[in-house]
Amino acid sequence: MKAIVTKIYPYTISLLFVFPMLKVSLMNLVLIVFSLFTILQFFIPKEKKAVVFKKEMVLLTIPFFIVLFTSLFYWEEKDVFKPLDNALYYLIFPLTFIFAPQEFFTKEKVQSYLTILKISCLIVAIGFILSFFYYYSINDFFSIKYNVSAFRDFVYHEIPFFRIHPTYFSTILLFCIASSLENIRLENKRIEIGFIVVFSIITILLLAKLNIVLLLLLFTYYFLFKFNTIKITTRILSTSVLLALLFSLASQVPGIKQRFKEVFSSLQSEPKGLAYDSTNIRVALYKCDWEIIKENWITGIGFHNGKEAIKNCLETNYDSSFFENHLYLSHNYFFYILMSSGIIGLLLFIFYLFTIFKQIIMLNDFIVYVLFVSIMIVSLTEDFFYRNIGLFFFSLIYLTFFKKAKIV
Repeated sequence: MKAIVTKIYPYTISLLFVFPMLKVSLMNLVLIVFSLFTILQFFIPKEKKAVVFKKEMVLLTIPFFIVLFTSLFYWEEKDVFKPLDNALYYLIFPLTFIFAPQEFFTKEKVQSYLTILKISCLIVAIGFILSFFYYYSINDFFSIKYNVSAFRDFVYHEIPFFRIHPTYFSTILLFCIASSLENIRLENKRIEIGFIVVFSIITILLLAKLNIVLLLLLFTYYFLFKFNTIKITTRILSTSVLLALLFSLASQVPGIKQRFKEVFSSLQSEPKGLAYDSTNIRVALYKCDWEIIKENWITGIGFHNGKEAIKNCLETNYDSSFFENHLYLSHNYFFYILMSSGIIGLLLFIFYLFTIFKQIIMLNDFIVYVLFVSIMIVSLTEDFFYRNIGLFFFSLIYLTFFKKAKIV
């Protein structure tokens, strides 16, 4: 039995890293299988290793208990415990990784896991393009509607498989690009250039504005400051050429000019009738978030009431139809925590992030810095940790790296 579990266990870890290709139900199944084999791996041997429950690992479960105790506070209301489904990763990942054997998280093994993640993302990216041209023609690729390209709209709404939000996918790609840059710089793995090229192109094609800006900043910082064995003049020239190439490429991508122009043209205009876009919708959502928060900043309204409260606010304040067939959340995860659980919940969540940040400084790994900073920025415009794939991605990566560094 022990031999079978030991032989299968590495594959259960590897399966975690194909999550960009999986539906939520399959992601959960893979996580359950990994957790089960982790427990078996620990309890089957006759001589069990001592498990040290470091306080940092316990602190990583704080967000789960924020949701749990807030739900208990509103326990008499309908569907009050439903939000716990989204928060379970906060509990399962840290507790499972406590028991995960250290020998499966060596530098070489972690590198192989990241390669699996990149290959999975590559399959998804190619799947996006091939499936688009299966359903649409080359002329459709250049069509734009409501400042959104047909390709982005297809990936967002129509694709029959690999259903993943463009912003979340491009956030994962940003991490993969940072990993590939490090592999080129430290190990001269030039094959990683292929990942960088494909992931950069698909990030631009998906028109995720914030991640396009972060991508440009990543390249600028990396070429100027990380390749410090090269002369500064060469680095400046290389960075300029790279940015010029990316800007030239971006200028030809359908919808990209409209998406960035929209930020400035729609920032001061509220949604009205059919005149709405991602920018003024977010402005409307933030105003409603803040209106709800001001009235409930001490105890919050409960995690189960957020969507309905925001919808009521939008109906009251905006003469538009963008919210009629869609229940929006805050689109800012910090607002989401404050609105749902009050000021104490927000302070506890900030303490949770501070705990992670201390561990990241201890780890001192560039690509983990990229992971943390990019997700914190994206969380200002998306409920990143609310979606299963966002929290799954973040939890899996940072715990994998901390396990490798023997911090947890």
